[in-house]
Amino acid sequence: MPHNPFIFSPTQFIRIFVIVNITTYITTKAYLDSRAFSTPQPRCEGNYYNTNTAAAAANPTSTRIPFGQAAAATATTRAEVEAAMAPKGKGENTKKVAGNARKAEAAAQKQAAANASAAAREEEKWQQGAKDTSKKQAAAVKAAEQAAKKAEREAMLAEEEKGMRDKPKGANKKTAEKKSRGTLDLAQLDDNNGAGGKERALNASGIDNALDALSLTTSSPHDMKLDRHPERRFPAAYKAYEERRLPEIDKERPGLRRNQKIELIKKEFEKSDENPFNQSGNVRYDASKEELAEVRKKVREGVENRLGEK
Repeated sequence: MPHNPFIFSPTQFIRIFVIVNITTYITTKAYLDSRAFSTPQPRCEGNYYNTNTAAAAANPTSTRIPFGQAAAATATTRAEVEAAMAPKGKGENTKKVAGNARKAEAAAQKQAAANASAAAREEEKWQQGAKDTSKKQAAAVKAAEQAAKKAEREAMLAEEEKGMRDKPKGANKKTAEKKSRGTLDLAQLDDNNGAGGKERALNASGIDNALDALSLTTSSPHDMKLDRHPERRFPAAYKAYEERRLPEIDKERPGLRRNQKIELIKKEFEKSDENPFNQSGNVRYDASKEELAEVRKKVREGVENRLGEK
C-alpha cells in the first residue's frame, strides 16, 4: 500500500500531542504568572483553600480559602514588589541626574537665544521705523526748499518780463542784428592762412563743420587725424545708415521685399559719404611718414576748399 503523506503515523501523532501540551502549559503558566504579578494571589492546593481562621493563624501556609480570593495577610502591591526587588544600599542614579541636568541647561540656553533673537528683531523694527520717519522728514524739507526756489525763480522771471515790457521797442535795435544761425566766421583767428599769407574767411554751418574749421585754425598740419583702420568703423556706420534709410525706402518704394530693400541700401552706402572707406583721411596701416604727410595735406586742403568763401 503506498504511503499517504497526509496521514500521520502513531509516532508523529504522539510527538504533535506532546508539543501541543507543552506549549499550552508554558503559555498558561506565563499568563497566570503575569496575573499573579499584577494582582498577587496565594498559592492554592486543588480547587479550595483552608477556611479555618484559627488554623490559618497558627499555620499560614495551610490556610484553605475559596479559589480566586486573596488573603489579606499575604496581599502585596506592585510598589511593594518593586521596592523588594530594588537593589539594596544604592542611592540615586547619577548618570540619569546628570543627563537631566544637561537637558535642562540646553533648554535654558535655547530659550535665552530665542528671547535674544526676538529682542533684536523688535529693536530692528523700532530703528527701521525711526529711519522711515527721518527719511519722510528729510523729503518734506527738500520738497519745501524746492518749492521755495521755484517760487523765487518764477518771481524773478515775472519781474524780468515786466521790465522788458516797460522798455521802448527801439532800445535793442543794434542787439537784434546778428549773423545767420549756425554760421561761424573764423577770419579773425586765421592770421596767416594760405601760401601767400592772405586772410581767408571760413564759414562753418553745423557742429561738424565748425569743429573742422576750428581744427584748421588751432592745429598744425601734422595734427590732422587719419584713419588707419576704416574697416573697424564700417559695421557701426552701415547699421546706423540702414536703420535711417529703411523707413524712408518703405515709404518711397513700398512694393519691394525686405531683402530687395537691404540690397538697395547696401548699394547706396557703397557710394555714400557716410561710408568710412569713402571719407578723406584713410591710409594704409603700414603707410610711411611721407605718405601720411601727403594725406594730411590733402585733407587740410579739402576742408579749406569746402569751408572757404567763394
